Amino acid sequence: MSTTDMRKESHQILDRIDERFLAAVHALLQTYDQQDDSEEVIGYNVGTNEPLLASEADDVFEAIVEDVKKGNYMEVDDLIAQKSARW
Repeated sequence: MSTTDMRKESHQILDRIDERFLAAVHALLQTYDQQDDSEEVIGYNVGTNEPLLASEADDVFEAIVEDVKKGNYMEVDDLIAQKSARW
């Protein structure tokens, strides 16, 4: 199916869907349209599920390296012992 065909069919479908679903599709399209390439999601924070954006990555990674240099980290054996104690 060509791009032109997909656009035409999408318009026809949008004319038939209910208001709630149309609002969801509209929000999705707005979000997609407003995204900048520097706002590309390159990962997620495991603890909070918040996205890590490409534009923020350098600052986040530098902060992590500084924490490690200051000794703010946990060794694997300690992590395993801590997790095992909860089981």
